[in-house]
Amino acid sequence: MLGRNELCSAAVLSLLLGGLTAAPAAAQATVTFADRVCNVRDYGATGARLIPETAAFQKAIDDCAAKGGGTVEIPRGWWYVGPLTLKSNIRLDVAKYAVVQFATDPALYGTTRHPVSPEGKNADRALINIADATNVAITGEGTLDGQGYVWWEWMREYWRDSEAAKSGEANQRQKVTRPRLLLANNVKNLLLEGVTFANAPSFHVVLNHSEDITVRNTSILAPASSPNTDAIDPGNSRNVLIEGNTISCGDDIVAIKGSGVEPGHPDAAVSNIVIRNNKIFGGHGISIGSGTSGGVKHVLIENNTFEGSFHGLRIKTRRGYGGEVSDIVFRNNTMKDVENVLTISAYFQYAPLDLSAAKTSKGGMLIVDLFYPPENEPAQPYVENQTPDIHDITIDGLTATGAERAGIVIGLPEKEIRAMTMRNVRIEAKTGLIVRNAAIRAETTTISTTNGDPVQRQRHGRFQTGK
Repeated sequence: MLGRNELCSAAVLSLLLGGLTAAPAAAQATVTFADRVCNVRDYGATGARLIPETAAFQKAIDDCAAKGGGTVEIPRGWWYVGPLTLKSNIRLDVAKYAVVQFATDPALYGTTRHPVSPEGKNADRALINIADATNVAITGEGTLDGQGYVWWEWMREYWRDSEAAKSGEANQRQKVTRPRLLLANNVKNLLLEGVTFANAPSFHVVLNHSEDITVRNTSILAPASSPNTDAIDPGNSRNVLIEGNTISCGDDIVAIKGSGVEPGHPDAAVSNIVIRNNKIFGGHGISIGSGTSGGVKHVLIENNTFEGSFHGLRIKTRRGYGGEVSDIVFRNNTMKDVENVLTISAYFQYAPLDLSAAKTSKGGMLIVDLFYPPENEPAQPYVENQTPDIHDITIDGLTATGAERAGIVIGLPEKEIRAMTMRNVRIEAKTGLIVRNAAIRAETTTISTTNGDPVQRQRHGRFQTGK
């Protein structure tokens, strides 16, 4: 780990993406802190374990910030707190063997035990909040534990008798109000390094409308069965580096979202994202979407290893929430025993939570837990910033063994997936790759299956081999 006074990731990343040239990614996060150290023990925290010591922790943060910033130290021990707010020029350092557990009283976060909001309102507060701030870091070798298992069981109790259990449409509509573990809004220069984020009530690390972010060498951990526990969600953000992390969770490993046109960035609400050298276990893949209406461009996903994941690599969006997704490169990724290797699709329609209640339309498909319409579905009018427009996608170097499904590449009849290249790809799976409303050029690519054709070409599906 870098020293206290200067924590930075300043390498300029020039992305030459398999024949596509992405705009150079700027240095991701550059953070520097004063030598000042504010230990939470000096502000009244005792490690009482049973009563939240939120006030002492927040006083240490506020006092350190008021004096010009520095490091707020959480020493070794077991700590119990409510929601915290970090400020500009603050580094929160969580010592090795320090475990910070967050209280589970919903009132602390502006929500209730009832886990779904019909008006789509999220909890007012996250467990760790950063807003309108610059030069912030969370570092160390300790653990931030959201005690999500309490919240997950409340969610399951609700789900058992909910409409979403029997209806895919209702499942798609529901809005969960559980708080995030870390929520950054309008933050510039944020470093997350070394620390373990565990057991979030819902998503672990959410980055909204933020720039120059590095998430490095963290562990983000929740059971594979935990509901909606995304690891890292960059939304309408730019210049994000995610590298060297170990991730196992109950939903998307990364979910890159560009929802709504971003003022000042009309070309793409999300750009210059690099995801590399991560070790991935449980989870629903490295994903783009489902919201892409603001545009997503210049994404490099490389040298990641997957083992036992539910999904591998995904672009998932749908009519009404879609936009332009382009200049995306997946390079030199390796998968073992992943259920579904590739999902590149302009459809994203949930099945019911109770899959035994899932009924497909005539000619439609249920793949894993999502519905896809029949291949003769008629075209609909193209609507800018609503219709998915997926193009210039490169998969260069992918090895997947022990998979259940090679996956799908399915575009819309009104806007097909185009300019997609597969190069140096080897997939071994039980079932092959479904291609519909999409054109793929494959070079040095082998898909081996034990059941059915390696490539299933449906309507307007082109899979051309050779240069």
